[in-house]
Amino acid sequence: MQQSAQIGIPTLDEVQRCGRRIADSIERTPLVSLGTHLMKLGEPVRIRRHDSCDSSDISRARGSASGEIEVFLKLENKQKCGSFKSRAAASYLSAIAERDGGQELLRHGVVTCSTGSFGQCLAWQAKRMGVRCAVAIPDFTDAFRRRLIVAAGADDVVEL
Repeated sequence: MQQSAQIGIPTLDEVQRCGRRIADSIERTPLVSLGTHLMKLGEPVRIRRHDSCDSSDISRARGSASGEIEVFLKLENKQKCGSFKSRAAASYLSAIAERDGGQELLRHGVVTCSTGSFGQCLAWQAKRMGVRCAVAIPDFTDAFRRRLIVAAGADDVVEL
């Protein structure tokens, strides 16, 4: 049995290489500032949710010694499938395609198990690349999410 490689923190070069690899597959999303907020040193940062954003949008905060921070949102909800997971799906498929024998592997299609957004993103990216995609979903997945996965391009959706 082949052992899997240990996954560590990616290097800057790896992140930049991935960015170039998926550049044509994703939307460039804006980085917007929420402004400057004060915080007490050692306390968690508490930010009121904006109606159109969720906590996964908060990507980084830049601080100063005075406790003032500037908070930025990376609006990944503007991706085709409404999620940053489109980046992961594009990266995954592109990395396989670049490997020796990768095109042959992709000829057989890809499979994922998801309750919604990653399955939707992988189906969309696979369809864009001409790759068959099957998504296994738990039997409790609601009909709306199932329809989104099919609409994104999944060739098969199987309930577990």
